[in-house]
Amino acid sequence: MIIFWLCITVSSFATTYYVSATGSDAGAGTSTGTAWQTIGKINSFFNSFNSGDQVLFNRGDIFYGTIIPTKGFTAGNPITFGAYGTGANPIITGFTTVSSWSSLGGNIWESTSAVSTLNDCNVVIINGVNTQMGRTPNTGWWNIDSHSTNTSLTSTSLSGTNFTGGDVVMKVQNYYMQRNSITSASGTTINYTAISGDNAVNNNGFFIENDSLTLDTQNEWWYSPSRKKLRIYSISSPTNVQVSTLDTLVYMPVKSNFIFNGISFTGSNKHCFFLGSTDSVTIKNCTFQYHLDLIWGGNNFGGTSYNLHFDSNTVSDIHSKMLYMQTEFKNPHIWANTIKRVGIYYGMFEREDTRYDFSFPFGVISSGFDVDGYDVAYNSIDSTGYNGIEFNDSHSHSIHNNNISHYCLLLMDGGGIYGFSGKKDSLGSKVYNNIVHDGIGDNSGTSDAGHLASGIYFDAGFGTSGFGEPGNTNHIESYGNVCFNNALAGIYCNSNQSDYLHNNLLYNNTEEQFLSTHVVGDTARHNVFTHNQLIAVDSLSKCASFNSYNSTVDWFDRCDSNYYAKPMIDNSGYPYDKIGWATNSFSTFGHDNLSDWQAAYGYDVHSFNSAKAITSSNSIRIDYNATNSSANTNIPWYGETVDGLFYNGLVALGAYSGVVTLKNGAILST
Repeated sequence: MIIFWLCITVSSFATTYYVSATGSDAGAGTSTGTAWQTIGKINSFFNSFNSGDQVLFNRGDIFYGTIIPTKGFTAGNPITFGAYGTGANPIITGFTTVSSWSSLGGNIWESTSAVSTLNDCNVVIINGVNTQMGRTPNTGWWNIDSHSTNTSLTSTSLSGTNFTGGDVVMKVQNYYMQRNSITSASGTTINYTAISGDNAVNNNGFFIENDSLTLDTQNEWWYSPSRKKLRIYSISSPTNVQVSTLDTLVYMPVKSNFIFNGISFTGSNKHCFFLGSTDSVTIKNCTFQYHLDLIWGGNNFGGTSYNLHFDSNTVSDIHSKMLYMQTEFKNPHIWANTIKRVGIYYGMFEREDTRYDFSFPFGVISSGFDVDGYDVAYNSIDSTGYNGIEFNDSHSHSIHNNNISHYCLLLMDGGGIYGFSGKKDSLGSKVYNNIVHDGIGDNSGTSDAGHLASGIYFDAGFGTSGFGEPGNTNHIESYGNVCFNNALAGIYCNSNQSDYLHNNLLYNNTEEQFLSTHVVGDTARHNVFTHNQLIAVDSLSKCASFNSYNSTVDWFDRCDSNYYAKPMIDNSGYPYDKIGWATNSFSTFGHDNLSDWQAAYGYDVHSFNSAKAITSSNSIRIDYNATNSSANTNIPWYGETVDGLFYNGLVALGAYSGVVTLKNGAILST
């Protein structure tokens, strides 16, 4: 009763404050007529705010500055930052407009005055378009002819140009890039400083950026860290140029109990939100556009960050990571967000430093090591440079009812949903009812052609004795997922234990519908694979591949009641390879039909091929429903599924589900 009374008493003293572009910081702020004007006023007043207070920004107005709380608030009674009035969301921005230019000749223009106080610039918008900094070559890669560890590289493409002071961006592996500062140059050799120990790789690709010598294409730009001026290549004086001049828009480590509701954020140079040891922060109904990172969750503040809620937001044009949570985060909740274009510009991530996970510069929703209780659901994610949703070394995750498409646009060996573990298993984690499709995989700048993009990828980790040791992405239940049109596999399991994969629909993935690989050691054991539909359309793709370094494929406790369907050859009498396997360090290969697989290992006794054969790829289609409720979908024929169900021109689909139908004739009249 005392606690209840205290809560009611505190709430009764809550005050609403108003902020307007036409207000005055000399006002009381407690009414629309006495509204404050600036974020600076809010910051100076923070110690006077009470739990339950609201700070409301006038809709349609723009506010420049960084919100810097000097204290946190009471659990269950947070402070709220929101909006009042009518019109578009209020905007909190780090952009400065540059309007005065001087011609340097050769279509190079320089800002007449310094445009920022920062040492670097990561985001520039020209005529409303997110614009990449200058680079050479403008597209593609130069070749690394030779290198010396992680300090220098040589390439005849450099042709003696001195790029000292610029940056070199290189593909070190097929799944990550480095961006390093060039310290000196001589002839065809550049020397650079790298934070990581990863060496350059001969015959991989690189390019130069962040140097005035790269400016040769309309609207390419370069920022001088010493003179703080911006240069742009343009055939006429630049117009409508906005430059990010604030590193962070909300800086609140070790501060708890905040709500941000109905605000737009644009133009942070590094992190829109900087969190750490921060409990009970809710960010909802907000819009985010044009940031290097959206939320950076650091792990260097000594405490745990519980219950981050990031819900019902709209996000676009993030250069590097959207949401990155390090070790301290527990039980983050990321629901119902619409996310587009994250990390789709080469080289537009921050240079390596000791704070950054340099290995994976591009990702959408990413948990670092030991982040537990990750609840990611009902999100739409479209177009990202690397993984869509990623989790590492953690457990009790729930990743479900997401629609993820067009991932691995700049890198490869990833997936729409990617799990990696190096220290412990993923006990209690579930990945279910996701629609994951059209993963690309970009192998440019590498010689690797075989690790493009999978729908769902449970990868091997680094254990106590090296790659593939116990401690991989284990003890995961994955079911009800629809994975299709991916450049590698629908689901890829790499050296996993005790995973339970069932009732997944895997369709028209280029290499395999399901790929299970046992790379090193004796680690892949006790998996269950049942009631899945694996449907290959192209004659060169497989329904499933099982590759083992052991002498046999023996890592399933149960593998049964699946449909291995190649409808264009099923029931034709030709034993075309539906299932492939490789043993003894991949030296013994088999590519055979279901009966041979059953005879070889005793798996899939109750499994089948397609219930119906077709003669054309035009007679098979997938339909899916990526919404929260059931929906009816029209199909142009009387259709049959590979497991023998019939649909007469109409398919009823549950939320986040899909179906593949094969033409069985014209729609029947009713």
